[in-house]
Amino acid sequence: MRRIFLAAFLAAALAVPVRALTVERISGAGSAGRASEVVAGEALVRFAAVAGGAQRAAALRGLGAAAARDLPGGWTHVRLPAGLGVAEGLSRLRSLPGVLEAAPNRFYRALKTPNDPFVSSQWALNVMEAFQAWDFETGASSKTTVAVIDSGIDGTQPDLAAKLTAGGHAFCAPGGAACVAQASPTPACDHATRVSGVAAAASDNGVGVAGLSWGAQLLSVKVFNDVDCDTTCSLGTCGTDDAAIINAIAYAQTLQGSAAFGHIVINLSLGGPGSCSAPLAAALAAAAAAGMPAAIAAGNDGGSVNSPANCAADAQVINAGGGVLPVGATDSSDAVATWSSRGSELASYGVAAPGVAVMTTDLSSGYASADGTSFASPQVAGLAALLLSARPTSTPGQVQQYIRAGADSIQASAAASGSGRVNARRALCQAVGCVKPSTETYAFPNPLRLAQSNGATLAVPDSLQGGYISIRIYTFSGALVRELTGSVGAGNAGLVWDGRNAAGTLVTSGTYFFVVSTGKGKSRGRVAVIR
Repeated sequence: MRRIFLAAFLAAALAVPVRALTVERISGAGSAGRASEVVAGEALVRFAAVAGGAQRAAALRGLGAAAARDLPGGWTHVRLPAGLGVAEGLSRLRSLPGVLEAAPNRFYRALKTPNDPFVSSQWALNVMEAFQAWDFETGASSKTTVAVIDSGIDGTQPDLAAKLTAGGHAFCAPGGAACVAQASPTPACDHATRVSGVAAAASDNGVGVAGLSWGAQLLSVKVFNDVDCDTTCSLGTCGTDDAAIINAIAYAQTLQGSAAFGHIVINLSLGGPGSCSAPLAAALAAAAAAGMPAAIAAGNDGGSVNSPANCAADAQVINAGGGVLPVGATDSSDAVATWSSRGSELASYGVAAPGVAVMTTDLSSGYASADGTSFASPQVAGLAALLLSARPTSTPGQVQQYIRAGADSIQASAAASGSGRVNARRALCQAVGCVKPSTETYAFPNPLRLAQSNGATLAVPDSLQGGYISIRIYTFSGALVRELTGSVGAGNAGLVWDGRNAAGTLVTSGTYFFVVSTGKGKSRGRVAVIR
């Protein structure tokens, strides 16, 4: 009997027609910014109660539309005529006789929070609004690869092994020798392995950390000799030269656009004092002309922007369309690190990114906290890969523009922070128009450091403000921590959470999400707590 019932249920389920949804983005679609994504070719319409079925059908036929089905609450699901955009369709529907309201059929995504055990320690993801960006793009829409031109990635690291596409890795030795392919990459020291985890560690896999671009692959192009380096890259001869880096960039360029690697983003977490190397600038210009943006560490000497990061201002690079981003380092308080290099190249072409106490992958199966612009740069490289996945037609110059335009202003000079500290969600919105800033739900400060602050303001979007408001705070496992209630007037205001649970006890360190509810709708945000 049970089998007969199951068979009948499956037959009924299979009889329901399945339609693939096509997404269209329109402005002003609703609260929290998320509703700018709607189902193309569809709308929801509420007719006056006196309008009968025949009258409704006739009104829709005049537009070339048709009713798909009636919905609870007096609404009708409507198919728009082919070729008619949703925004224009809504305008026309509202002018039809008997129509009281017309609304888009909004498109919703599963909210993506990775289950990597160290993600709550990755403060950088919170300040860059990576969680909000991942609701729209995780890097899997189109193939992208971050080329880590560095000391060689440890191919056995569990969070990196699956990201290392076979057949592309190489060793380009200092001294200018031709690059030699490696079946599996090997590390001269820990540097490249730590850099790689920041940009593209495997994410939502229940292991280790989350990389900024979940879907990006990794390409290891090793430019350091094993014999010159100890495990921590601290021996005096542990380094590389112009010739090796130029060969490495050219090698990565041969893989650009291939089926295995797709769009390639270069990361150079290396540098040295002095003016831009003209031969290196030529190599970066050629890469930019081939469609490859580059993120380059600004330097850790507190002085002028190092080479090759300062090549962003070189005429060869600019004439090739730009796309080279010098990157300075910030801490969890959005202060630029004192040792982060600075200068006009950063002001005009670069950004800052988290580069202090950055949790990332380490040799073998390890994980570590790392400091330096070396670990700020791959934040930007991972973000560039995320943008190219979402909008693969973007040029390197456009990627640079999206990242700089989306950066958050911080209390630092342009010479120290460029256009600001990177914000993954805002950069993505520059590229694909996903979120309206005036309808954000966010927490400030974020992270909430209980030793430094009395609480965090959980902001309420303008569209939800006015009247009674409830904000429920949850752990990521779904347990209710606390409910805040009150009212919020016009402006960018909210309710303050002091970091305590309903019993009045300070919560443990971790990431929490909160749900804002009013009579006008709901919205959701995240806040990290550090004790």
